[in-house]
Amino acid sequence: MARALAASVVALACACEPVAARTPAAARRPPACAEGAADRSLVLPSRAFAVAVADDGRYVLALGSGVAAVDPCTLDRVGGCDDPGEARSLALDGAVARYARRDGARARCDLRTGVVSVDGAPPPAARGDAWVEAGVAWIRPPAGPRRLPTPAEALDVTLAPALALAATGDRAGVVSLWSTRDGTLVARWPAHPRNAYGVAFDVARRRVVSVSGPGKLNVHALPERAEVNP
Repeated sequence: MARALAASVVALACACEPVAARTPAAARRPPACAEGAADRSLVLPSRAFAVAVADDGRYVLALGSGVAAVDPCTLDRVGGCDDPGEARSLALDGAVARYARRDGARARCDLRTGVVSVDGAPPPAARGDAWVEAGVAWIRPPAGPRRLPTPAEALDVTLAPALALAATGDRAGVVSLWSTRDGTLVARWPAHPRNAYGVAFDVARRRVVSVSGPGKLNVHALPERAEVNP
């Protein structure tokens, strides 16, 4: 009798466990914004060097004042770490943002606590399927390496494999969207006055996000023709 009662209690506890606790993090989709994928912009408090989209949907920025996490819908700051040493690069590892300071030292920002610490791990490896070399953006589709002809010196390139798209940022401040199938230009925005240092895809909200040296965050809705691969 006691054993049966214990089994019932365990079964009830499992049934009452929140769905989020039983759902793998990778399977959770970030919430949609009320305004959809509409274009947005935000003037930042300092220069911006890189941007990434976290697993929880927040936009994480590498700034001259440290690392900032912003809400993708309101663009309000919702976390980060102040660091007078600047954040010149960015790589996300779960809730930790790894970055290089102005002097080349490596640091970690815990986005949950706002605590900065020394990063003893080696620098993250460069992206193998998209890279910038001597001011030229390259991608590696199945057919082999392909050059993306940006209007000015390329500063960053990133991929969205689920959308078969690549995005570039260049010295003129232009953000360009490319098909990885054939390298054709899909869309182009004069997003920044100059130096579009970082670009990232927000696939869940069908956006491309960019930051620039002058200190600006831009969000652009992907065009309707940019369809998800079947």
